[in-house]
Amino acid sequence: MFQAKGQAAAEFLMNYAWAVLIVLILLGTLAYTGVFTPDNSLPEYCKGPNDIDCISKASITGNTISFIVKNNRLYTMNIHDSDHSSPLKIDSSDCLLQSSVIECPSSDTSGMADQCPADKKENARITISCSSQIKPGRFKAEITVPYHNIDTGLEHQAVYVINAKAP
Repeated sequence: MFQAKGQAAAEFLMNYAWAVLIVLILLGTLAYTGVFTPDNSLPEYCKGPNDIDCISKASITGNTISFIVKNNRLYTMNIHDSDHSSPLKIDSSDCLLQSSVIECPSSDTSGMADQCPADKKENARITISCSSQIKPGRFKAEITVPYHNIDTGLEHQAVYVINAKAP
């Protein structure tokens, strides 16, 4: 009786062991080619508030991070950079903030070195310089951008989460 059970187990292993072996070889091949590497499968994105949203994913080159936001609010706002009294902040293990520049293409920023007046429906480019080169691979950061509502005089913050691939 015990011999029949042992024989059945041995036959099962002999018949189906090749299938298990093929699956293991297939998984090993996929792992070797990088299919299971998160850097290859995670999407690149820039997420922020709906009314001051990112236009596209962030661009990372050397020690700089650049992304473009669009003011979809019903008022003009001043976006502040790192030199302002309520500065732009970045939370990332790969980037220590050195400086930042805010560019508004159609606005006159003379006399306002640390801010950018973004009119309604206008884009603003935010460029952040890190104190050292950004390591190649997956880059993730949370960037807090302060802005000032021109109509009410109130200060606010917009938080952007950036997930990108550094070259």
